[in-house]
Amino acid sequence: MISAPISSRRAAPATGDDDGPKGTSMLPTMLAPVLCLLPAYAAPSARASVPRMQATIEKVAVPAHENYLSEVALTMPPSSLSSMAGLLVSRGEELVEPGLDASMHPLLVPLTKSSDGCITGLLRWPAGGGGGSKLPLVRTTSDGQMLTLLANSMENFLLREAAVADVEGSADAAALAALSRGIGFPYDAGSAAAQAGGLPGFIITKVGPFIHDYESLSKGHMAKGNDMAGLVTCERSQNVFGAWGRPAAFHARTLASIGNDEEARDQARTALELPLWTLGDDLEEVLKISQTERADLLSRLTDRAAGKPSAQELRANNGVDKRSPKDVAKDRASYLLDLAVAKPEEFSWASIRAPLAELYREADMASIARFVLRGEE
Repeated sequence: MISAPISSRRAAPATGDDDGPKGTSMLPTMLAPVLCLLPAYAAPSARASVPRMQATIEKVAVPAHENYLSEVALTMPPSSLSSMAGLLVSRGEELVEPGLDASMHPLLVPLTKSSDGCITGLLRWPAGGGGGSKLPLVRTTSDGQMLTLLANSMENFLLREAAVADVEGSADAAALAALSRGIGFPYDAGSAAAQAGGLPGFIITKVGPFIHDYESLSKGHMAKGNDMAGLVTCERSQNVFGAWGRPAAFHARTLASIGNDEEARDQARTALELPLWTLGDDLEEVLKISQTERADLLSRLTDRAAGKPSAQELRANNGVDKRSPKDVAKDRASYLLDLAVAKPEEFSWASIRAPLAELYREADMASIARFVLRGEE
């Protein structure tokens, strides 16, 4: 079982191992072992009878979002922001002005809303994401309680979309390639199909890691009866996306599907130790796999949100809580966010904003406190 130490699970906002699409010489060392797990790849058959449309995806100006990112989130707006907005709008989504709806996740900068109510936007991690660093592209669940990681950056997402459209022969393949080229990451038609490992190989080596692709790769191995490769792929995903609960939850489900209940239980418990809003799964199902009662989870979260140290921390430090007041405040903020997922009828995103901001101030994180309050002091 892969499991980070309890004290480090809510620290670094690691979403992956890169900040953008890779060149041919930039394959991350930690991703290299996955290449041997890629199955033989056959590109979809050509759709000769259906000519591609040379559609154009126009950029959409989003000055309100740029201003919000600069002045409230205190981060550099991505240069690809208008291109990303254009793609989402072309797919039927509507622009959402940031800072108006307090019921959204406090760390989310919304960009667009789909017909099913899901919001696509940027995640402003409390412990990172400022200055010139990349902001992860995320999407909410329909109830707004959890966030799913779409890509480590908008650039990653757009380049991947261009590659997928090309291999699948989509009508907007040329338009997506042009959009990606316009942000400085050109995609040449046929590149993905020609790559060792086909599309999956191209994405992993030339674009970046994606939770969805690791899951698809694992499912493919499991469907063919290669359980070992499927589980190793799950482990790789956890290593790459250590701050997210989704890979651990998926790993737990995969283990449970082959009757390995004990290891599935441990992986599910690992997922529950990570921020619950990163779970990207049904909380009740994960609790069932983890053999944990919801009441026990709520009791633990309530204690941690009140500032009590975990039993593991006390054991490691001979019964002494060695956290600084700032660390205690930071932990309390993290578990307050968890309570909003585990008990939304009492802790809504809107209702926790003020106490959450106060905890961030106590943690000497004034800029995040102001962001949570949507720019209000």
